[in-house]
This record gives sequence, C-alpha cells and structure tokens, in this order.
Amino acid sequence: MKYLLILLTLLSMTASASRGITIDYKASEASNAVVAGSMQLYTNSYALIIGIDDYSNGWPRLSNGVSDARKVAAALEGKGFEVTLKANLDGDQLEDAFEDFFIDKGDDPESRLFVWYAGHGHTVDGEGYLIPTDGVMEADSRNFRRKSLSLRRFSDYVRLAQSKHVYTVFDSCFAGTIFNVARSAPPPAITRVTSEPVRQFLSSGDAGQTVSDDGTFANLFVEALNGERRADLNRDGYLTAEEMGSFLTTSISNYTQNKQIPRHGKLSDPKFDKGDFVFLASLTTPTSIAEAVAATSPAESSFSMADIIRQVNAQKQASQDWANKLQDMKNAQQQVKALDADRAVETSLRISAWQRFQQAFTEDNPYSMDDNTMLSEASQRIQALQQAARREQQQAPQLASLASTSGGALSSSG
Repeated sequence: MKYLLILLTLLSMTASASRGITIDYKASEASNAVVAGSMQLYTNSYALIIGIDDYSNGWPRLSNGVSDARKVAAALEGKGFEVTLKANLDGDQLEDAFEDFFIDKGDDPESRLFVWYAGHGHTVDGEGYLIPTDGVMEADSRNFRRKSLSLRRFSDYVRLAQSKHVYTVFDSCFAGTIFNVARSAPPPAITRVTSEPVRQFLSSGDAGQTVSDDGTFANLFVEALNGERRADLNRDGYLTAEEMGSFLTTSISNYTQNKQIPRHGKLSDPKFDKGDFVFLASLTTPTSIAEAVAATSPAESSFSMADIIRQVNAQKQASQDWANKLQDMKNAQQQVKALDADRAVETSLRISAWQRFQQAFTEDNPYSMDDNTMLSEASQRIQALQQAARREQQQAPQLASLASTSGGALSSSG
C-alpha cells in the first residue's frame, strides 16, 4: 500500500519526468527485424507553443487558438518537455520568439525541438504565411508581406538550430512550400537512421481550405500523444512524426469528408530529411517512479521456448529439404521417361537409365509416398524392359536363320 501512495505522489510530480529518451532500435526496417541495440536519442526536450486569437485588421478572431495551445503545452510537459508558452504575438514578437527558441534552445545538438503554432495561415502565389495579431489582409500587399511571416523565412529559423530533430505543427492551412508532402506508406521501424538530422512539418489543412476552429485537431494530437488513440501505427512503442502525420491526415480527412486535409513531410533539404522525430507512445514514466515500485516487482520468469523453437525450425528445414529432394526425383523421372520413349535407344540403355534412377533415390521420404510410387513404377518398367530384351534375344536366332534362307533363295534365282 505504501508503494502505491508513493507512486501516486510521484505521478503528480511531472517536473521530475526525464527530458531525454533512450530507445531500442532495429537492425533494419524489415517487419521481422531483430532489436540491434539501444541508444540515447535525446538528452533534452524543448517546446515552443504559440496560440493566437486576438486578430484585427480584417482577419476574423479565433476562439480556440490560445486554449488549444495551453492544452498542447500541458500534454508536452507530461511527456517531459520544457515548455515555453506564448499567446497573441504581433509580427515582431513572433519573429523574436522563433529566433530565441531556435538559437538558444537549439544550441544543444542532442536535443529535440517541438513547435506548435495555432493561428491564421494564408497562401499567396504558392507561398505560405503565418499571420500575427497585427497582420493585414492580402489586398494591402506591401504591409501583408511586411507583417506576415513567410514559411520560407521560417525554414531559415529551423536551420539555425543545432538540434538533430525539429518538429513543427501548424494548426493552420497553407501550401507546403518548404517541405515535401509525404506519401502514404507503412511506418518505418526505428533504426539508426532515425537519429539522423531532420526538420519535419505538419499543417492541419492545405492551401485554400478552411481549418475548423473547434479544437478537434489539437484534441486528436493530444490524445495520440497520450496513447489514447492508435497513432503508433506499427505498434513498436514509439510514436514518430511520420506516424502522427499519417494518423491526423486520415482522421481529419474522414471527420471533415475531405474538406480539410492535413499535410506532413520533411524539409526540402538533403541535410535535414533523413531521420524521424520520436515520442514515446505512452506517457513517459519518471525514473523515480520505477525506483519507488521496484520492491513490488516480480522475479524474472524462467519460461523459455528456445529449445522448442530450435526443434520446430529444424523440422521445418527438414521438411523443406525433403520437398526439394522429391522435386529433384520428379525431374529425374521425367528425363528417364523421355529417354525411354525414344525407340531408337537400345533396350539395355533404357534399363540402365531406370536402374540409375533407382540407385540415386534410395532414401525413404518421411513426408511423402510419391517417392515410393515412382520407385515402384521404375521397378515395373525395368521388369518390362528386361522381358522385352529376353524376347529379343530368343527371336534373334530365328530372325538370323530366316534372313539366311531368304538370302540363299535370292542368290539361286539370280
């Protein structure tokens, strides 16, 4: 009982959660690949969460930008992130927030950075823009470009970070001009390639679409993060940015009947498109909790099927070997039958061919009766050919005498 009380106390201490992640990685991305080892993927985890509601200058005010940001911030704190939460930023404040975050928090190469932006987004001539509180409408072209933050400039910010992995989620709609939109594919396994540098993005809608301001996108993101939704598509215990993107694209598209289609992908840059941002698929458990409940942990199980599995594998291999041997026997039988059917071949040679067939396949196949049938047919054929050979030998003197008699008659008449 006292350990339960300690556990409940520690669960409330979210600040004690580890800000790093150690993962098990597979030898390859094959579905049956074995675990090749473990590695510390991150030493620190930082998040910048931005929500904007207070729009003017023609942009409609939003209802859930800030509340969604707070919801996401709380979920990330529960996952061990050090979170910076900002609300209702104007253009200068928005740029300062990004610059400070990517340069200061991104100074650690072994950290992961996460950014959430909930606010208006807009596309002009194929270029996506983030709209701060003092942003103006597109009709005022010069001030629109002066106040808004283009995704092209945002891509410069993510490149400023030394951190290996950066993942940005935009609860906005615009064209994915800085990232290659990912195609639907089975989620890859966690391998050493996962640790390679990457800059990943997810938007809640595409250019020209209207993004719902009802909190659905943020709710689904948080539920996936907390393991309440089956977003870990390959069930390996890790939730990657690719899996999160696939899950939200499918879910939001279905809920809106394709009126709102999220887009996700990696930065169009060969230096930052190899790895994959990783979350744990369930809530991170602080080390102190594991220590607190250690006294109640059961002994390791002695159960093992290794010897049985070895026997099963040996039996499977033996069965396959005998199947291959049977096929070889069938191929050999066809060759002998083809030679036997050629009447220009001497009977003695045909008998030799069948005898050689018998001598080559003397082992009894425990998995089939076909080998016995073919050997029996060979014996019957040898007996038939031997009888034919004897008849030929018996008829030979008679044929020779007949030929001699015929030859003398012809000589006399001549």
